[in-house]
Amino acid sequence: MNKQQTIEKIFNSLIETGKITTKPDIFGDNPQEDKVFTKRLEVNKQLGSIDIVCVTVTSNDLSFNDVTSDSMRINTKNAFEQWCNLFANETPEEILEVVESTIC
Repeated sequence: MNKQQTIEKIFNSLIETGKITTKPDIFGDNPQEDKVFTKRLEVNKQLGSIDIVCVTVTSNDLSFNDVTSDSMRINTKNAFEQWCNLFANETPEEILEVVESTIC
């Protein structure tokens, strides 16, 4: 399977089974009323000194019709507990393979 196929497989799992959370849209006209929706799947695996925490996608619409695999992020922490959110297409294949084997 090539990298793009792996990304699509992860994205489909995320859209089908991800847990939805809602937060105020800090970039909206009215942050108290405008919302963004996030789908999240836990990964919680380690690859070397990197903790692969979860995979997420954020939408302005509860139906998630405005997102594609290009907007999916792999959320990691390094050895210093610093967060790094990588867009899936910029993520090394080794990390994608761990995510795929965990959530698909």
